[in-house]
Amino acid sequence: MKTIKFKANGADIAELEAERDAMKPWATLGRGCLIESRVNGCGDVDGVTLQDAAIDLGLLEYVTVDKPCGDRCQCADYYGPDEWPTRCLRLSALGKEMP
Repeated sequence: MKTIKFKANGADIAELEAERDAMKPWATLGRGCLIESRVNGCGDVDGVTLQDAAIDLGLLEYVTVDKPCGDRCQCADYYGPDEWPTRCLRLSALGKEMP
């Protein structure tokens, strides 16, 4: 692999470091998925495993909702029409910040 050298000022370096740090949870999640897949004989990654890892990394969070969020609300499909309020899993502020 060829290394590219360039001159950068302190602001450029700080911006690159901030972007790198913002990507760390996503990179950790991706790495975990690859490891899980290999452990399972290169099979599928279990959805619960993926979801739990994303919650642990702060990328997903539970939000209490009083009604379905729209026509394709998965919570309404999962919990049913009479289970409100309920907890809905959504991207966290950190999850929405992905560069």
